[in-house]
Amino acid sequence: MNMKKYSIFALIALVASLSSCKNKVEEPDTAEFNWYLVEDYNANMLDLSKANANPSTIELSDELVFVAKGTDASAYVVWTGEVGHEYSMRSLPDSLIKDTVNNVSKKAAGVALASKDGMGRFYKNYNFSTISPAGSPFQMYGTARNYDYEKQDYSEVKAGPYSIEVIDTQTDLWNAADPYNSGGYQKYSLSFKIGSLISSTSTGAKGSYELIYEDTEKGIKPGVCVTYPAGKDPAKASVIFKVNNCIPFVSDGTITYSVKFGTYTWNVDLSSPKTLVLASQSAVEEGYTSYLTNADEAYPNDKSKIVKSEYTKEYVFSAKEYK
Repeated sequence: MNMKKYSIFALIALVASLSSCKNKVEEPDTAEFNWYLVEDYNANMLDLSKANANPSTIELSDELVFVAKGTDASAYVVWTGEVGHEYSMRSLPDSLIKDTVNNVSKKAAGVALASKDGMGRFYKNYNFSTISPAGSPFQMYGTARNYDYEKQDYSEVKAGPYSIEVIDTQTDLWNAADPYNSGGYQKYSLSFKIGSLISSTSTGAKGSYELIYEDTEKGIKPGVCVTYPAGKDPAKASVIFKVNNCIPFVSDGTITYSVKFGTYTWNVDLSSPKTLVLASQSAVEEGYTSYLTNADEAYPNDKSKIVKSEYTKEYVFSAKEYK
């Protein structure tokens, strides 16, 4: 009798165990991923073994492609380590700390690899928005999930951390070598206001401007020469520009920033040549961002914050009247 009872209990346990295994959502094979510079990925899409996978240091201006190693999971996500995309901040509770800070408002979001390329790989193009802290590369993670929508359940695996250092040495005033941006947004623009608006399409009596390219052998600095409409006053000039992630510094005139349009306006007297200094993010003291965020109410323009002058460039602006 006891043996029969034992056999019945063992059978029930076995059935429950099999049922539990059957009901469990199957784990994805892997959450690992690679990353490539977009131009390298595009050139070697048919055989990514020929591409340079996982560069440890990239420029802030570089566009990356994240590519999942797996192909069968319901979802692949990369956590880049930037503020807002940190793996450790993805599951914050809704509770309040000291009744003042709402944790859930700081909850991070991952970068979903939601597109498929011609080879069936899940991928996503990505641009970092900030450099990594000095001596502290971003720590990236990957997650892969399988979903059972009927049971409202999932199974997840994690990969990482992977380290990547993001630096910025770019000091461009115009779009010189940034052909791979796929975001469709404008990183650079330049126009002037001397009596009337002078844009890249303005000609003749309406005004125009010419880009001056650097020639070290002839001692020519890069810059812009503006031809303004006859009778207008160059002392009341405005230079309106967008310079990707660069930080502008001037010794003459004042600069304001439009959060709405992402453009700087430099009000300056162009009756004589004036200099604009562009600094990359890696050129300035850590934490100094000028108008790259909305935190500053007034343009600081503090040249003492420049700690790596080799990552700066001077541009000379001059003006002449239309004849």
